[in-house]
Amino acid sequence: MSIQVLDAGGYTQLNNQITQIEDCVAGGAQAVVLVAVSADGMDNLLRSLRDKNIVVIDATNGVSSDDVDARVLTNPHDEAYRAGEWLAKKHPKGSPEVRVVPLLRARRVNDDVEPVSVYMTPGVLQGLKSKSVAAAGVAPVVVTSRMQIDTAVRILEQGKNRSSVYLFSNLFGEFAYL
Repeated sequence: MSIQVLDAGGYTQLNNQITQIEDCVAGGAQAVVLVAVSADGMDNLLRSLRDKNIVVIDATNGVSSDDVDARVLTNPHDEAYRAGEWLAKKHPKGSPEVRVVPLLRARRVNDDVEPVSVYMTPGVLQGLKSKSVAAAGVAPVVVTSRMQIDTAVRILEQGKNRSSVYLFSNLFGEFAYL
């Protein structure tokens, strides 16, 4: 067995992600663990993958389509809640006002802003180390990823069973800052 990891390039790169998945399947992939950049934009692709009997694991973000074999998802509400808790501790009642601005880098808003990420990636870790990111969620990305891959392997080994549904919510995550 081999695994190939691809990065679509961000949440605006739906067409790139679709092309990457189509290329993987054309190259012989038997399963796709999909961290979708769009909840609704994958419907046609997922239907096509189902028709080709490709195992699809809906991973992390969630898609609206039922054309998946299993779901191993995180809970964005919990992740955002932990970010809010961290901000509340850092800026208690009576401290100067804190403004929350999403997608700072995309909007080129950098001055006098301390970004707080709700997840951890290698780029966010770099930001923590360089102090360009104030804090980040340390949800168990490795555990979640392991569950996603394990689910795909089990379905491939045991034969497809589209009634298998898994949900993983990381309620036990913490926030880290360097």
